[in-house]
Amino acid sequence: MKTLSATIFSIFESALKKVDPERTLFESLQLKKETLTVKTGDPTRTEKVDLRRFNRIEVLGAGKASVTMAAAC
Repeated sequence: MKTLSATIFSIFESALKKVDPERTLFESLQLKKETLTVKTGDPTRTEKVDLRRFNRIEVLGAGKASVTMAAAC
């Protein structure tokens, strides 16, 4: 049986993993050839983007996680 402190640590560790920007980015985006698939907030729906339609793609980030997410790319 886990001690109370071990249980609290386990909960805290799980919470940190859920808000990890790099992990969230990799779980939300998938690139196959020229198609980018983006998971939406609705688990039954995804958006597919044909990247061949674009000459250039610019990424704009704001907030505390933007540097970590940009580095993950």
